[in-house]
Amino acid sequence: MRKRIGMFLGLSVAAVLPANAATNLKLQCVARDLTPGAHVWVEVRPEYHQTAMAQGGQDSGVLQEAKGESVWQFDVPASGQVAPISHDFTFPVDLDRTRSDPVGFIKLKTRFRIDHPTGQDKVGYGEIYELTLAMPVPPGTAALSRCLRLREVGDKLTVETAADCLDSSFGRRRQVHLQPPHR
Repeated sequence: MRKRIGMFLGLSVAAVLPANAATNLKLQCVARDLTPGAHVWVEVRPEYHQTAMAQGGQDSGVLQEAKGESVWQFDVPASGQVAPISHDFTFPVDLDRTRSDPVGFIKLKTRFRIDHPTGQDKVGYGEIYELTLAMPVPPGTAALSRCLRLREVGDKLTVETAADCLDSSFGRRRQVHLQPPHR
């Protein structure tokens, strides 16, 4: 069964997300506190978009989809922790902007599934979740990178994003708690 999360999140990360002088995005995926032996499948499709604030936030361009390997698959070790796994993406446009440019942002169209190792029914496991996370791309010249973290907290799966994969970089404001569909 597929669970669509009807959210488009404008995360409070403008101050920590640097722009890129070129066209690249380094995206890392990590997992914390998941059931040992669980199999995880994550797909992320980054898209760059611009909006003209002078036009009331109207779209000023087409979505520019990044190229790169978009699927992560891994088995959770006995510790329940998965170290960062990196994928590099390339956009067909330069993401470096000036202050007079329209507002730029990246959408991370995300789908994931976690399968329990013994096939036992566990809340949230075995479902496909879909959500879109959005990040502004402010003017600047630093390298563009982001970390996506899957985590289990009690009986809830959580998706978080931060500038890097250090545990200290994640905060409550950036969490999305996912509820499985009622059966």
